[in-house]
Amino acid sequence: MGTGTRWVALLGFGFTLGACGGETQGSGASGAGGSGGALGGSGGALGGAGGSGGYGGGSGGGPLPVCLIEASGALPAPAATASVLTGPGVVATDTGFVIGFRDQDGASLRAVVVPLSDGGVTGAPDEFELGGCAGVSPTDGVSLAYRDGKGMMTTSLPNCGTGAGAVFIPFDDKGQTAQAAGPKNGAFKGLETWPGALAPSKGIDEYELVYTVTSSQPSVAERAMLSGTNFKTTVPIAHPFGEGPRGGIAVATGKDVIALLSSDASDGSVDLVMGPLTGGALDVKPAPELPSGKDAGLVAFGSRVVAGVRTAAGLSVRVLELGTGIVSVASGELPSTDSLSSSLAVDGDRLYAVHAGKAKLRIQTVHGVSATPSFPAATTTELTHTALSSLQGTRVAVAAARGKLVVVWLDGNSVSAGGFIVARCE
Repeated sequence: MGTGTRWVALLGFGFTLGACGGETQGSGASGAGGSGGALGGSGGALGGAGGSGGYGGGSGGGPLPVCLIEASGALPAPAATASVLTGPGVVATDTGFVIGFRDQDGASLRAVVVPLSDGGVTGAPDEFELGGCAGVSPTDGVSLAYRDGKGMMTTSLPNCGTGAGAVFIPFDDKGQTAQAAGPKNGAFKGLETWPGALAPSKGIDEYELVYTVTSSQPSVAERAMLSGTNFKTTVPIAHPFGEGPRGGIAVATGKDVIALLSSDASDGSVDLVMGPLTGGALDVKPAPELPSGKDAGLVAFGSRVVAGVRTAAGLSVRVLELGTGIVSVASGELPSTDSLSSSLAVDGDRLYAVHAGKAKLRIQTVHGVSATPSFPAATTTELTHTALSSLQGTRVAVAAARGKLVVVWLDGNSVSAGGFIVARCE
């Protein structure tokens, strides 16, 4: 760890363009995509993370009415005072957490990976030079996924004349990174990976990858599979939301389910599809209609999916389960009119909705999410603390495991890229 900046080999091939020969699988739902949070921009609203083990979930426990900050700290300093930061992302490993973000200073574009212990101690960061280009500043997100000792971080690579692509940075339980890969495709005018772009698949060190890509047609949402840092070529590229232009796409997986969320660029509506997690060709069907909103995201665990849409009134949440069909288990509203972003996380039988504002957090805990949760019975904690002084309310990511809730944010001052807290709800 922390052995200096490593260059990523940018390969002039690797991405298969689904619109040009890739077979479309899935529901073929029509529509075009909106923006916001996990589906549009670096705000990170509703990027949501699973708990320990990568599929969502973690330790169980009883009611947790109050959340207290146990530790806090700053992220590494940006490369320069004028750096443009994107992300962050965070994921729980078996024993800790891993944070990732992206930092651009002119033509220098780097990815930064930071391990974080349950006690709030950060390890030395690893930096990867991604080969950016001056005047081209990506604004999409950073995503991390983890299960059973294997983790991966991804974010997009800009088109600097040789096509756009993405970088894949593997890491282990302790956040120790390995050799990264950076495939590009000359036919890609642009590619974007939003928060929630990566989730564990059925096999160990295999991942569900989603992104929007622009080539000879408007931006289309695609799903591909990774085996390590390589594409799983036996699985066809899928367009689960059809060929229309999309504002973004996110994916979440449980042990038995995969869910994909995308927004409509023309009217802001949000589309959700679900199906069995097979580790192969996508087989998904439309879920019950979600409300339109500012942004949206999801988490998954077991055979259940939790989708949230941030509206003017707060967070509209749906809990769905995949059985012989798609069953609506529960729904509810979590009021939060003054927040600038919202994020979801699941830990055991608890669903956390984390609403961020300037220098403050509102944490709502919904209990019994694996049974029949009661949203009116949700507990609320209002957090104001000196550790949150740099929090601007956007560009926020969360993860939960082992009774710990980690909130990470970017602020981009000259001293640090942002900050984090480790909270315990008890």
